[in-house]
Amino acid sequence: MFYSFCSITPTFSSSLQDDFIKCLHRNTHIDFPLNQTFFAPAKNVSMFNEVLESTAQNLRFLTKSMPKPGFICNPIDESHVQNSIICSTKLDIHLRIRSGGHDYEGLSSGPADDQEPAVHPPRAHC
Repeated sequence: MFYSFCSITPTFSSSLQDDFIKCLHRNTHIDFPLNQTFFAPAKNVSMFNEVLESTAQNLRFLTKSMPKPGFICNPIDESHVQNSIICSTKLDIHLRIRSGGHDYEGLSSGPADDQEPAVHPPRAHC
């Protein structure tokens, strides 16, 4: 199971989320229903929290002081993971890979810098 996380910052807008979704749709040949694959706190906070908490292996990342992702994308095909990389590059969003609950920099649940948004596609089950 793959999840893509996009960390939110004060400058991270919903239009960037929309641009990311549009880019994914343009670059993939396999459709995916947004209500089952895309989770944002503004759209469905309970489902967003459920997905976020299900992938956290370090409970420190669930504290209120840690920045939370702006949205979570649950790709259903490996092309969605590939296109997450392509779209984050096109939109100038920093990408980090998370495996086993954390990325190699230990920044999987928040941005590396308070000023930069970042997409995180963690690999929960390979």
